[in-house]
Amino acid sequence: MPLIARLILGVVGVLAIAVLLAAGLLASGIGASFVQIEREAAEHETERLVNALEIEARSLGQLLLGWAHWSELYAYVAAPGAAFRTENLQPSVLVPSDLAWVLVIAPDGHLLDAIAAPAKGDAAPDLSPLKSPDNPLLRTLSSPIAADASQCGVARLGVANYLTCRMAIRDTAVSQPPRGIVVIARRFDATLVRRVKAESHIDFTLAPPSGPAASPDIAGAPITSQVFGRAAPVIRSTPDTLEVRHAVADLGGNVFGDLVMSLPREISALGRSSLWRVSLKLLAVALLFAVALIFVLDRALVFRVRKLSAEIDRIWQQKDWTLRVTESRRDEIGHLAAHTNALLAVIGEQVRDLELRATTDALTGLANRRAFDERLALALRRQQRSGAGLGLVMLDLDNFKSFNDRYGHAAGDHALQKVGEVMRAAAARATDLCARLGGEEFAILLEDADIAVVMNVAKHVRFTIESMNIPHKNSQHGRLTISIGVALHEYGEDGESFYMRADAALYRAKEGGRNRIELAREGLPVVIEAPGNTSRI
Repeated sequence: MPLIARLILGVVGVLAIAVLLAAGLLASGIGASFVQIEREAAEHETERLVNALEIEARSLGQLLLGWAHWSELYAYVAAPGAAFRTENLQPSVLVPSDLAWVLVIAPDGHLLDAIAAPAKGDAAPDLSPLKSPDNPLLRTLSSPIAADASQCGVARLGVANYLTCRMAIRDTAVSQPPRGIVVIARRFDATLVRRVKAESHIDFTLAPPSGPAASPDIAGAPITSQVFGRAAPVIRSTPDTLEVRHAVADLGGNVFGDLVMSLPREISALGRSSLWRVSLKLLAVALLFAVALIFVLDRALVFRVRKLSAEIDRIWQQKDWTLRVTESRRDEIGHLAAHTNALLAVIGEQVRDLELRATTDALTGLANRRAFDERLALALRRQQRSGAGLGLVMLDLDNFKSFNDRYGHAAGDHALQKVGEVMRAAAARATDLCARLGGEEFAILLEDADIAVVMNVAKHVRFTIESMNIPHKNSQHGRLTISIGVALHEYGEDGESFYMRADAALYRAKEGGRNRIELAREGLPVVIEAPGNTSRI
């Protein structure tokens, strides 16, 4: 029997069996499938609700920045004064920001100030228990926290819950070490629940904790929240609704309530009503497909071979090894296509590896000088079209030759790698480029950036390198430091002039005492930031 005849008989037979099996599986498995879809939708809705509540915490965290980076408060913690307390630490100050209370905690952990504000129709919270050094909540709120890091969560005070955020107190210029901790709190009450409902369009309630799940309940995938802890939503099915309960914990890790949602089972109802119609349509499609397949099968083999050959020729001519042949059927031609794609993948991987080696610094993993020059030219063309800001940060390790001579090349390589890590952390946007230009000289190219963004990156890199406290006894600073030159692209300026202005600013930073930042502006670098001296621009 000819091959085409056997193929037709085989396809028709397999198709008939597949239609029968599909109809049976569809009838038996539709219920379980829709239940799974509903459960996944309930889990997604729970995660969306947790995210909506976390937005409230992030909003409170943004408000906390103003308190934590307040120079007057920083000075007050060191030397408390009645004048500052009378003017700034009063309940009236909290009302416009909808804050329930604020704590100022001294560096040694004792409570320096506690201010509470009343709400509409409600008295001010009683903060007297927090004045005891043994209070568990005070110990939690006064525990050490990293500089410039914030922690948000729910604090239980008496019978009330409060959304709280805490942060170390810094001066405005953040050039001094943290001093003490400031805590702000907002009521986690019915008003907050109504606000979240309105903003997220999710109907939910905050109920007392229900305890362990009962046997009919199904536990969903765990949801991890930095504010409310980690818990798995518990889903209970009824014929018409899904009840979802998700436990939320306070700062001490204790469950203080359940987020409860009731979701209608619309998907199951729709599935049951449409099952019969889908079965009929499936049968009709299968019959049409069988007729069409028999008609085209005689020429399908030749067409596929020609198509495969044309695609391989096109890939070879374009030298684009990311392209693939599109034949995917499981027969001899499909087997050949799979091997062809595997070979193309190997070629593409080797080409990408060669290109990466040509544009990447092997020691630090940063872009090399060649990649930097190409990216700079591309960034200038983009900047001419968009008019967006373009910044260049030039960096050079101070006294690095003497560092290598004293501590050895292994230590020098390690230091260069650390610099690369700090640069990548500081300039983490997709449009940022960190490069090692050679030796101990580095550069960061920042597209779509204004002076504030560029200077923040430069300051972060200089401060972080200095804070690593890598010993360097041949340096006047006693540790490894870095000098930085910064330039913002000026209208009509070419790449060489742009680079030279940044390089000149770097040179002035080296000549001016090292471990400093200088900004090149209108051809004349101006000192912007150095240890113990910050000049505003």
